[in-house]
Amino acid sequence: TGLLFDLALFLILVHYSWNIGKMPRLKERAYLLIVGVIFTAVALVHLTRIFTGADLIIFGWSAPLWLSWIGTVITTYLAYASFHFFKRLK
Repeated sequence: TGLLFDLALFLILVHYSWNIGKMPRLKERAYLLIVGVIFTAVALVHLTRIFTGADLIIFGWSAPLWLSWIGTVITTYLAYASFHFFKRLK
């Protein structure tokens, strides 16, 4: 479920980045801050799974640990990008 959540957040970020000039400034900043916090939380969950070695079973399928490494890299980058754009909009 973590990977589906990551994908959904990624699609939302891409969708709104295409329309970034059409949104009011305050909503834009709030959106980027909220998305950055969510991506940071998801990256921390992936890191926790890596360090604890916890099993992730989705509908009977055991997700390999290397997927959390990929999830960590992607969500960390997206969190960084969200906070970066948040700081640029003043």
